[in-house]
Amino acid sequence: MKKLVLKAVLVASTLLAAPSWAGLKEDVAAKEFEVSKLRAEVEPLARSIIVVSNDLRVFASLSPFVDAVKTINDRLQDKRTIRVQSTARNGKFWEDGPTWCNSYVELDNPDSFRANAVLSKVSADVRDDGAITLGSRAEIDGRVQLKFQFKGARYQQTIGICPVCVRTNVCPPGGGVGTSIGVGFQKNFDLQLLMAFARSADGRSVDYKAGFVSPKDISITAQIGLQGIGTIGHPMSFDLPQDPIASGSFPLLVTNEGEFKLPGGAGERTYTFVLTPTEFVANKNGITATWKSTVQFKP
Repeated sequence: MKKLVLKAVLVASTLLAAPSWAGLKEDVAAKEFEVSKLRAEVEPLARSIIVVSNDLRVFASLSPFVDAVKTINDRLQDKRTIRVQSTARNGKFWEDGPTWCNSYVELDNPDSFRANAVLSKVSADVRDDGAITLGSRAEIDGRVQLKFQFKGARYQQTIGICPVCVRTNVCPPGGGVGTSIGVGFQKNFDLQLLMAFARSADGRSVDYKAGFVSPKDISITAQIGLQGIGTIGHPMSFDLPQDPIASGSFPLLVTNEGEFKLPGGAGERTYTFVLTPTEFVANKNGITATWKSTVQFKP
């Protein structure tokens, strides 16, 4: 009788558990499907940060730099102004010997050329090769203080008694009269720079160089009033440097060595990672550098 009761209990338990076990298998299958679905979504997103066939990988996004450059437009004008001042006379602006007896115009003092360039519409865009193009509108307002040394006009002088006389052009005696003239000028132009990146020689940093792309030079015509001579429209041209105006480097790796304690109070050992560069890629997404590494222990 007891055996029959026990058998009945076992059969009943099995019948009750069967639906529960089947439901559990369905739940597991559903979870596995959800996991595989999430894996399919995550793998493409994580592919760019997965390190394969290398020991170390560093990625630096250029977006923060681009965003920071664009905030220049929101700054006060004084914070967007470049100030230029001469440090030498750099020759004469104008000189005339045949007619005006070597009268000339030059800077009144070595520092007499001054100009302010207000930047606006500042932009930054990353090219496909990872270089950054920087653009801006520049509004130049300048002033030149000039020295005008007027020595007079040549005149014809007759020497001797004609018909055996000699006629020649001579200049008035003395050094002439000097005066100071202030000249203002304005000029607007679009400025473009290019910043390029490359792996540094040590393999641990990124070198950058920035230089002007356009314009190659800036041409300005200053209207100079020269007393009785009249007004001279004097063209002035300033060449922009073609060499990099800024260069430097920033680290991708902060440190590659450290210490650890040996077990049993045996002291400390210093280790160093010897890094061998394997890849350097600069593109629209940013800068990526990878290394192979070996560990060396110092004695």
